[in-house]
Amino acid sequence: MRIHRKNDSEKYCPGCETVLDVGSFNKKGIGKKGQQLFSSYCKSCLSDKTSEWVRPSREQNRQYRKQWLNTSETARKSMTEERQRRRKRDPDRTKQTDLKSDLKKYDLTLQSFIDMNDLQEGVCAICKEPPAKGRRLCIDHDHAIADHIHVRGLLCNICNVLLGMAKDNVEILRAAIAYLQQTMILSEAV
Repeated sequence: MRIHRKNDSEKYCPGCETVLDVGSFNKKGIGKKGQQLFSSYCKSCLSDKTSEWVRPSREQNRQYRKQWLNTSETARKSMTEERQRRRKRDPDRTKQTDLKSDLKKYDLTLQSFIDMNDLQEGVCAICKEPPAKGRRLCIDHDHAIADHIHVRGLLCNICNVLLGMAKDNVEILRAAIAYLQQTMILSEAV
């Protein structure tokens, strides 16, 4: 059963079967008679319908792309080269994209990242140095907790790599400190 709109400011949505204000619909363009055209479904129903086919489609595309990249050496090489060209072409956008990706990966908001950075006064939590020019602090997290991500703080790249190479193992780090102290004593004796 189709319900026609009562006036130009209302439109019927077949998804939710209600008459809504035209502001609830996406604009489609201008009709032959100069009138504003709107999508058939309201924004809410359109979003629901789109997500029904976009998510599976996105996952299928991701799987296909992964398979294609794994089987094709040429594809891998061209993707790597394209990524490098894009990073060189627009380094600011690359930094923004990298930050967005990290925030999503560690389940942080931009505000929480800014708050952590301010709390540490913009310096590394270990060496107390600011990040290298053109860089930002890395988000450090605990690898031992598998069921969720536990962010520990922000580190400069060098300290982040240090912890990664030591496998976040306190005993390895203590052994490294003892080794440095021992070699310092030996070098002072000479």
